[in-house]
Amino acid sequence: MKPIRLTKPEAREFMVRAQLLHGPKLKTGAASVLKVLEHLRLIQEDPIDVCGANHEIALSSRIADFTPDQLGDVLYVRRRAFEAWSKALCILPLSSKPYYEPIFKTMQERTREFKEEHKETIDDI
Repeated sequence: MKPIRLTKPEAREFMVRAQLLHGPKLKTGAASVLKVLEHLRLIQEDPIDVCGANHEIALSSRIADFTPDQLGDVLYVRRRAFEAWSKALCILPLSSKPYYEPIFKTMQERTREFKEEHKETIDDI
C-alpha cells in the first residue's frame, strides 16, 4: 500500500472534519445528537462540571443551541443510545451495542455471585 502524504494544513483539516468540527453546526435536536454519536462512535461522560460536563461540551460544539434535554431524549425517550463502560463511562449509539454484548455477558457472570448474596439489599435499592 502506498503511503498517503499530507501537509500539516491538510492533516489538520482532515482531523477537524473527522471530528465534525468544520463548517456550520448541525441543527438543534435529537436527530443531530444521534448523528454525532453515530459518527464519533462514543462520547465520554464526565460528571465534573467546571464549565460544562464533557459530553455536553462535545455535543454543544457540534450542534446549534444544544441542550442536555436533547441528549436525554435520545437516551431515555427514543432509546437510541446507551451508557456503558469503555475505559470510562461513555454514551454510545445503540448500533454499537452488539460489539459490547460479550463484555456485558462477562460482567453478568462475574457479578452473579455477588448479586445473589446481596439480593435483598439490591431489591431494596
